[in-house]
Amino acid sequence: MPPALRGRRLSRASYATTQAVAQTASDMRAVVRHAKYKELSQVSTLLAEVFQREYCIGPFGWLQMAAIRREILIELKRQWELKAMKRIVALSEARAGKHASSREVSKGAHHAILVAVDEASGELLGCVEVREMRGYLRPRELVDVPAQSDDQGEDDSKPEVNAQMEFSLRAQRNRPPWPYMANLAVTTQARKRGVGRALVSEAEKTVSSWGFRELVLKVESTNDVANTMYERMGYCEVHAQAGYKVQGDSVFGKVVPVTHLYLQRLFVWDTSLPTGS
Repeated sequence: MPPALRGRRLSRASYATTQAVAQTASDMRAVVRHAKYKELSQVSTLLAEVFQREYCIGPFGWLQMAAIRREILIELKRQWELKAMKRIVALSEARAGKHASSREVSKGAHHAILVAVDEASGELLGCVEVREMRGYLRPRELVDVPAQSDDQGEDDSKPEVNAQMEFSLRAQRNRPPWPYMANLAVTTQARKRGVGRALVSEAEKTVSSWGFRELVLKVESTNDVANTMYERMGYCEVHAQAGYKVQGDSVFGKVVPVTHLYLQRLFVWDTSLPTGS
């Protein structure tokens, strides 16, 4: 944990009861907290509606949406159960005397799903996911990875190319972990009421409690609403990556190019500290 963050880390008990509250309207008050296992079904429905609804059109759109919701729910449950299993193993090792610190007990189990719910009705208003990326290159380091062209393949006649790729993969696995935020989704009726900002703020508190001093996220360059919010919250572009998306039906739709922007915000500005420590 960076020295600059020491003393700011919340205890396990106090952090569990810490909640971010956003005053969304006179009749709506959103409370941001960690999701419960029984809420994963609602979260998967919200993610499918926000990110996939426009692609599921036509007579079989409802069937596509059902399949997408199921896939998202399966992945959310897998992440949840994997996190629980890692904590059980870590606690068992701690009891055996292999790990002494609480930092080591929680090591490798850093993944959280945050939800914003209406304080009065309990209705889901938004969600976001944060995780610790291990074994992945940081966005600003993506351009440093040597690319292998299609005509090279696995040609053993070029040992210098294969050795270079092997070194890059090994260096990638040895990179320090870094926090990543994804799947920020807000229901239509709760938009432009501070719910998204409250979710991002709570995500920042979460990764800070993990010992990080930054947060990285990815957003489309054409998403002006999200980019404006992130800019106002202090996020800066660190990398742009070309990609594509499907417009219209997910099967017969048109594939169009899109630019993804990786944004980063530093909580503590100290160049003497390595990022992701």
